[in-house]
Amino acid sequence: MPSPNPLTSLAKRLPLRTTLIVPFVAQLLVAVGLVGYLSFRNGQAAVNDLAAQLQREVARRIEDRLGNFLAVPHQLAAINTQKAKLGELDITNARQLEQQFWQQSQLFPSASYVYVGTAAGEFSGAEQVEGGRPRVAYWSKTAANGEFRTYATNEVGERTTILSIRPPTTI
Repeated sequence: MPSPNPLTSLAKRLPLRTTLIVPFVAQLLVAVGLVGYLSFRNGQAAVNDLAAQLQREVARRIEDRLGNFLAVPHQLAAINTQKAKLGELDITNARQLEQQFWQQSQLFPSASYVYVGTAAGEFSGAEQVEGGRPRVAYWSKTAANGEFRTYATNEVGERTTILSIRPPTTI
């Protein structure tokens, strides 16, 4: 007589209900586990894709804003250079420069400072003050004992009162 198969003997001892239900439940658990795993992996891929898209969009917006912000100084330099070449802007006339720079600081609020320094050692400019009217600054090696002066301005950009005086510095 052949040796009895252990599965056959086990099957004969188990009730028919258990023999039918256990393989069905096992298949069901494997299918549910596989679907859950695949869903999790697919969800991870979707989240990673969304994060990459968001990073690209943020980088693009930063580039745009930074490009616009950094273009302003170049535009101002080009405008002032062109005006000087056409004779509309005299870089030796501090008051005219202050007026020009004051107006430009009104038109370009993102420009913190608009100024020029000359080879003769003079400096004229306008500074954008947060929440207030731009103020103008002037410095000359020869005028005002070489002091750096900052002035408040009126509604048309003319000097009104001295805000600060810094003594000359030696370099």
